[in-house]
Amino acid sequence: MATRVLKLLSEDPANYSDAPREGIRRVLEEVTGRSHPRDEPLDTSRIAAIRMGTTVRRADADACAQEQQPTVEERAVGF
Repeated sequence: MATRVLKLLSEDPANYSDAPREGIRRVLEEVTGRSHPRDEPLDTSRIAAIRMGTTVRRADADACAQEQQPTVEERAVGF
């Protein structure tokens, strides 16, 4: 199974209406070498698994720390 990593903005209405769908569309284009227009349904029948994550905003992390909730912070440099 091949793994692809892609980072998109959660909201970017000028370029796409739904970030998870856009991510899947872009990976399918990369893997298949075919165009997958944004306005057409995606054939996901050959996808074994999808893992998605989100970035916690600094304000959210600070709020958790103030409430003394267990928190793990991970930072990616270069994005």
